[in-house]
Amino acid sequence: MNKKEMEEIFFEASVPPIVFLNMKTNTHYFRRGGGPYLIPWKESKKLIKSLIKYYDIYSEEDIEDFNNETDEEMKRSMNRKIPKQEPIPIEGYIYLLRADNGMIKIGKTIKVENRIKQTSPKLPYDLEIVRVFKVKDYVKAEREFHKYYDCRRMNPKSEWFRLTDEDWKEYWDNSFPKQIKDLIIGE
Repeated sequence: MNKKEMEEIFFEASVPPIVFLNMKTNTHYFRRGGGPYLIPWKESKKLIKSLIKYYDIYSEEDIEDFNNETDEEMKRSMNRKIPKQEPIPIEGYIYLLRADNGMIKIGKTIKVENRIKQTSPKLPYDLEIVRVFKVKDYVKAEREFHKYYDCRRMNPKSEWFRLTDEDWKEYWDNSFPKQIKDLIIGE
């Protein structure tokens, strides 16, 4: 038996499924992973032949070693940390809305007009757009703006802020920290 045939047998039979036979339809059902799948008779015969070849080639000790190695590899892979992937930067806008009670909402959107239409009916306040920035990465930019003005939040999870006169001057002069300035493309 050549290496390719060995690999095919190994691939087909390395995870022996639980097989059920339905004599009326001459069909096998098997469970692998999530579960029960229907196998036509032709494929069932192929799977059974592969299993027979597999068990003819390998001893019980080989199979036990293989299973132990597989278990260990699965345990190691489950303990590996999957690196966190940064989201793909998407151009968008950071907007400042002022409610008639003086609160400011700092939010993100791809389409400013749509966002204002969505927000206005849900609030008991009249809103006006104070300023809009076009940014390279609207998710990151909003995060940076929120982090920068965090001490001015109305509550910890809110996008609503109370800005001071000094904050407003900074806002109008664009005297933001570098990590925010680097994200701003224009207005």
